[in-house]
Amino acid sequence: SSSLTAFFDQHIPALIDISRRLLDQAIDALSLEQQLLAILEHWQCLAVSDAKIDSPREQAFWQTFDLLSRFQPHRLRGHWAIRQQLENCLDFLQEGGPLPQPLSALRP
Repeated sequence: SSSLTAFFDQHIPALIDISRRLLDQAIDALSLEQQLLAILEHWQCLAVSDAKIDSPREQAFWQTFDLLSRFQPHRLRGHWAIRQQLENCLDFLQEGGPLPQPLSALRP
């Protein structure tokens, strides 16, 4: 739907930005949490009832969101495999690189 497209058009650049800032140690955990919460609140306002993810773009978005939500910033920066997964999702979202595998995140 157009509201979903608008949501991802708005929030993908924001999610990339906060992810890059986190990796560069330019955002603190509280700011990260607040920005993720704002994205989640906007999603809940859309009242999407279908749990099925529509596209690889959406899949990579929710995977990135899940990684940022699940792991502490120092783990995302310092744990090689977790950081690599985050970087792969960002590369896909930003530059259309290969779709990272496996992607297990679901819609909230």
